[in-house]
Amino acid sequence: MVARTAALVLALAVAAAADYPKPDIEKAGIDPEDLAKFKEAYTFYLDGVGFEKEGSWVSASQAYRKAVQVYHNYPDAQYGLGRMALRLGRLDEAEDALREALTLKPELYQAHTELGSVHYRRGDYEKAAFEYKEALRQDPDDTIARYNLGNAYRNLDKPKDAVEEYEKTLSLDPGYVDCYYNMALAYEDMGKPEKAIATYDKFIEAAAGDPEQREWIDRAKEYKKKLREGQKEK
Repeated sequence: MVARTAALVLALAVAAAADYPKPDIEKAGIDPEDLAKFKEAYTFYLDGVGFEKEGSWVSASQAYRKAVQVYHNYPDAQYGLGRMALRLGRLDEAEDALREALTLKPELYQAHTELGSVHYRRGDYEKAAFEYKEALRQDPDDTIARYNLGNAYRNLDKPKDAVEEYEKTLSLDPGYVDCYYNMALAYEDMGKPEKAIATYDKFIEAAAGDPEQREWIDRAKEYKKKLREGQKEK
């Protein structure tokens, strides 16, 4: 059966101010001589968060870049810079910043998720899967990493593993409707048309109230039709 590739859209994390509370200067271990630089960098960082929440990726990228120029050893700013570079398609810049963020703050597991998406965008699905799994090692409930891992597995011709990850994602977040669509694709890859049809039905029902899903609902219906026709021909 021909594998469909219409979906498999990456999920990308969105920054929220709540994720990055004002840092504790004493616990951060900042050299007193660098304190003024850090405070200036923090101001730029907050600007970046604000621009990002508005969807102004270019402005957010510029603000995060100013933050790391003022104080290079600021992991959250490096992470923000990497995240924006990924969204702007600057993959090399994204990788450099995300790796720097992890060097400075290894527990910043979200950077592994973003690194996975850098590799995914390059078509290196093995490396992408490795990074997503590293993020999940630190936080098994990271639905973005788990959904993207499912997509990476499907691109690696591992549809069974993909289905498992989509199911785990849905167990964590039943509203993650894209999982149903991609799971149906994976069932097609596995040569299981009945399961694919049933899963397309779940997607159509779950996505019915979302205007942005209209195109995908139409595609799901078309795929269902072709699967039904294929069954009749047998």
